[in-house]
Amino acid sequence: MSETLLSLVELLVNSANSPIKKCLTQLGRICFGIVIANHSYMKQTFFIFYIFTFCMILTSESDAQSGRLSGSDQKLISLIQQKAIESNTEELVIYKNNQPILTYSKSKSDSAFKEPISIQSISKTWAALAYLSLSYEMNKDLGLNNKLTDFSVNLLENLTEDKKHISVKNLLTHTSGYIDLQNMWQFPDVITLFVDKPLDFQPGTTFVYSNTASSVLGPVIDSMVSDRRDQSNQIQDPVMQFLTNKFLKEMNIKDVFWLRDQNGHLQTSGGIYTSAETLLKFGTLFLNQGVWNKKTLIKSDIFNAMTNTRTAGSKCYGLMLWIVDSKCGEISGHAEQFESFDKSRKKGFYMDGFGGQYVVVIPNSKIVAVRTQKKLDFENIEESMKLSFLDFPALVSKLK
Repeated sequence: MSETLLSLVELLVNSANSPIKKCLTQLGRICFGIVIANHSYMKQTFFIFYIFTFCMILTSESDAQSGRLSGSDQKLISLIQQKAIESNTEELVIYKNNQPILTYSKSKSDSAFKEPISIQSISKTWAALAYLSLSYEMNKDLGLNNKLTDFSVNLLENLTEDKKHISVKNLLTHTSGYIDLQNMWQFPDVITLFVDKPLDFQPGTTFVYSNTASSVLGPVIDSMVSDRRDQSNQIQDPVMQFLTNKFLKEMNIKDVFWLRDQNGHLQTSGGIYTSAETLLKFGTLFLNQGVWNKKTLIKSDIFNAMTNTRTAGSKCYGLMLWIVDSKCGEISGHAEQFESFDKSRKKGFYMDGFGGQYVVVIPNSKIVAVRTQKKLDFENIEESMKLSFLDFPALVSKLK
């Protein structure tokens, strides 16, 4: 009997195909060696064998859930990796059930995964989370209906009557009344541009993506943080201090840098630098509906508002992130992302930035995917779009 049991353990050791399983099988072999040396403990042998087999079953099930891919998924993974290479992708990772099913690095360096880069418009999602969290902490309310004139921002006091009804929700859903100005960065102060420029359409009626309008969220957030700190609390950047205390410290994130413009305004339309590793954590936080290590970091009201709000004139946008499901139609300029997205799933959502920065979350499949592009050419938009891997979210959505 003892020889049979030892043979079984040796078989398990040799067939182990994951670090956890290898560890368990080695531990089992040691236990059997000790117990079988004393035959009077044969009952203990059977007990240990039972526990050991039970652990093996659990880890085998875990492997089946996280490490084994269907034939169709393997083909998709190969296609995604091929397109990553063709599009000059810097870093790309796809996690399923908290386990990597694809990792790609252009530099083939572990340090590159941790290197901060410009995440462009993914910064908008961070800005929305910062505003909503601040508002909830201060007033137990998301503050979506607050008007811009409700905040202590000097320049916004000069808004004309037709702009005084613009709400924070209009900024977060790109329904502010402003189209996007391609040359907005040439103006010395984007906030002054927002105040002086006439409305392009009635606020709240139409979805038009606008960096100009989303830039106004910066001084709004600054005014909220300034209002809540006393004179003795000397903080170099109170917004980052708030994010650190609320999210980053708990998630062991130390590489988020949020730039300000020449006028000191927080760049909410695209000013954050962070790493692919941190984006993966950020996506995982959203996959788990705001929970990190069993601790709720994003209030359920905030998470539900961000991922369930449907923008006027578009069923594909929530609060500073894209939502894709059966309700979502097509959006001009985003055809490749939406037309081939697997909308049969209950829901998927993603964040994207210029050049093909992506965080994709598919809750039903327990998938989080990140793609980054380091080399950005703002002088050649057309060429940058070619290297943006536009169908990355759609391909990820097809993984089962």
